[in-house]
Amino acid sequence: MLKLAFFNILRDIKRSVMISLLLINSVVFLLLFIGYMNYSSEGMQLGLVSSTGHIQIARKNYFNPKFSSIKNSLMLEEYEILQIREEIDSYKELSSSNLIVNFEGLLGNALGSKPFFASAFENPDFATRSLSLVEGRPIFDDIVGDFLIGGRFASSLGIENLTEENSRLTLMTDLFGEGLVLQDVKLAGIIKFPTSQTDSMIAITSIKTLESLFDFKGGAHVIQVFLKNNSMLEDFKQKLSSFKLKSNLDFEYSDWYEINPSFKSIVGMNKMIFTFILVLILLLIFISFFQIMTALSLERTRELGTLRAIGLTKLELFSTLFLEIFILAVFNISLGIEIAYLLKFLIGVQRIEFSPPGYTESYLVNVLYYPSDIAFVSFFILLITLSSSILPFIKASKRSIVEVMNDI
Repeated sequence: MLKLAFFNILRDIKRSVMISLLLINSVVFLLLFIGYMNYSSEGMQLGLVSSTGHIQIARKNYFNPKFSSIKNSLMLEEYEILQIREEIDSYKELSSSNLIVNFEGLLGNALGSKPFFASAFENPDFATRSLSLVEGRPIFDDIVGDFLIGGRFASSLGIENLTEENSRLTLMTDLFGEGLVLQDVKLAGIIKFPTSQTDSMIAITSIKTLESLFDFKGGAHVIQVFLKNNSMLEDFKQKLSSFKLKSNLDFEYSDWYEINPSFKSIVGMNKMIFTFILVLILLLIFISFFQIMTALSLERTRELGTLRAIGLTKLELFSTLFLEIFILAVFNISLGIEIAYLLKFLIGVQRIEFSPPGYTESYLVNVLYYPSDIAFVSFFILLITLSSSILPFIKASKRSIVEVMNDI
């Protein structure tokens, strides 16, 4: 039967090519769609984690919206930071940590002033590594008085090209409710934040700048924690929860999912869209194959009658037809996977850029396949192909020799 199945496939090339094109297109489309969905989620995750960390540790109620009015006063003391860091440094999941102090105020020059929200980092170079530097230079923890602002923020202050003259700015802030402070600062560089909102109001500096220029006494609002891998998040949280229970420190923590609640919503929406498209595609494949197999069964009446006449039983005829479509499905699914990987390579070479709605910075479009995605697409395409062929093949194989010969 295997030899007969191969003979029938090669005997009618036009029919085999038509079935092959449908199979290959279905596999390639589904894999590219899944690959783009994977890359979008992975890229979004990496972007969010690079800006917020995997976990943020802060004083109790810091993340509670009800306490937003006193949020800036909820700071971890130096001794608390030291104890927490000593504890998490012993965790194998830890990659690095950074301290953040948040404040706000007005930043301006002779052309005007604008309100800003600023974050002072223990290691500002590490915090800004994922952002694009448009002009100027990065800031480091050993340089005092340097600030970075977004491109839109700079434009609102009339700074189009950074020079020695327009890099001098005046900052006014009520730092932690201790009274208004005026201070001259230096604009070291202009960076590009991913969204227009952050690009137009966010400033970045170092904690040493606060200590030197604003008489900051120490402490931090947040300990930003980076893990070696996101898969280690739950293990790290369990250890941190155990430490919180046995210590007398008044702190809480939030992971990057909780800090960025929109991520789950976006991923959920993407999964819903994917599920809808997947069901639609599989339904179209099923209907198309059912109609193709039904039409082919009728067109092959003479051939089927001849096969029955030479002695093939109904079961052998069904098995031969079923084996034909199985061979075509396996071959073309494999070919479709290879074409999908080729397109993945070509998309990467072309370096196609895409800017999501509300984003000022574009990112390279790419696709990302996992072995589970390959197995998923292969299994379902094979299942749909075979299941849509069963009924037409059963009807064709059940017809008697006399009935078939009368239709010729």
